[in-house]
Amino acid sequence: MVVDLTDIDGRTRIVLSQTCATAEQRDMSEQGSGMLLDGLSAYVPTI
Repeated sequence: MVVDLTDIDGRTRIVLSQTCATAEQRDMSEQGSGMLLDGLSAYVPTI
């Protein structure tokens, strides 16, 4: 898994990417990534 954090005009853009061998692995990875981003959003102030 690769996490790319980019500062854009004082805001942080988070991009997660991962190569998966099967559709099942992709779906599981997408679900896990969504949970990770949801958890991070609890600590990031919104504007």
